[in-house]
Amino acid sequence: IYLALDHFYLGNQPKAEQLVAKAIEAGHGQDPDAYYVRSIVTRHKDMDRSVADIQKYLDISTSDDRVKYEKKQQWLRKELENLKAGKPHPWWTTKTPDEPWNRSDGVAP
Repeated sequence: IYLALDHFYLGNQPKAEQLVAKAIEAGHGQDPDAYYVRSIVTRHKDMDRSVADIQKYLDISTSDDRVKYEKKQQWLRKELENLKAGKPHPWWTTKTPDEPWNRSDGVAP
């Protein structure tokens, strides 16, 4: 999945999509991060799919047997509401790898 992100940020959309599809298949649809990465890769093409993938990430990653990154999950839960309301965070329109929940100010460039 990280190679898919590399291709996305380097501008190779088709290869990024191919690799993330392979990651979802390899994880038998149970790897939450594969869906999260696909939400990034497809965000400029299909925001509805990105929203669905964030929901899938949250559904899978919040089960008791999963390792959790609460800061990421909190931000994505809030952002899911924003996306559904048609008010995405500016980060979604960029191609920066800087994730908002990892910034001290919570704001993406």
